[in-house]
Amino acid sequence: MGLLAVSLFSSPAAAISYTPFGGGGEGGWINGQTFTIAPGGRVYEVDAFVNLAGYDLNGGALGTAAQLSIDSLPAGLSLSFSSTLSSDSTDLTLSYSLTNQTGSALLGLTFLSFLDADIDAAINTTFNESASVSGTASAGQSYEVDAPFGTGDIFSNLLSASLDGTNAFPSGIQGDVSMALSFDVAQLADGSSLIFEILISEDGSALDGIVLTQTDPDSAVPTVVTYSGTVIPEPATAAILLLGLTLLGSLRRARSRSRGL
Repeated sequence: MGLLAVSLFSSPAAAISYTPFGGGGEGGWINGQTFTIAPGGRVYEVDAFVNLAGYDLNGGALGTAAQLSIDSLPAGLSLSFSSTLSSDSTDLTLSYSLTNQTGSALLGLTFLSFLDADIDAAINTTFNESASVSGTASAGQSYEVDAPFGTGDIFSNLLSASLDGTNAFPSGIQGDVSMALSFDVAQLADGSSLIFEILISEDGSALDGIVLTQTDPDSAVPTVVTYSGTVIPEPATAAILLLGLTLLGSLRRARSRSRGL
């Protein structure tokens, strides 16, 4: 689970710039944030969602997932958000840390991330963009590329935590591209944490797993938006897992010796 060191594209690097995100990690124009990518890219919306099997986290809204910009998480499940810009301002990492202090394990957790970016929309509208899908899905990972409004169902699929694994705008088909990633976690033990990292890049960098790439063939200056993500345990959780594996190995060796093996 690491950042690919090789740039996938030859377009000139410019910069990512943004004003502060909201407390749930929401951003973009619709959330009152200025967020630009490379020379011609502007983020209309970025948001995240959390779904738990057996819970309805958004009340009377469609689906069951909490939209972190507007919905609360259950008592005992806490969110910590941070953003980190690379030294050359070409890669932005969004980190969403979920910690379970409910007193019991949480089963069937899904984290979802949504990005609606526009490339040179003021020059040639938002309806001439395309996207590509590359990489190999990690366990429990899915994606969707679709129009954010109108005929697209990406937002309803985010709210129901059921991304459909399709790209509505492959090369040769153009439209208003928005992108989403999801990560299924079978169990989040009590007292443990997971970090969901989302990387938005303008120089082709990507994390392991599924990589979604948005382009505009008519942009004034070549602008490419690359979107990827991964799941990592908090250091304390990782240490507990390692300790458990070490103790298990020691116990098995002790049993083998006692049996004369």
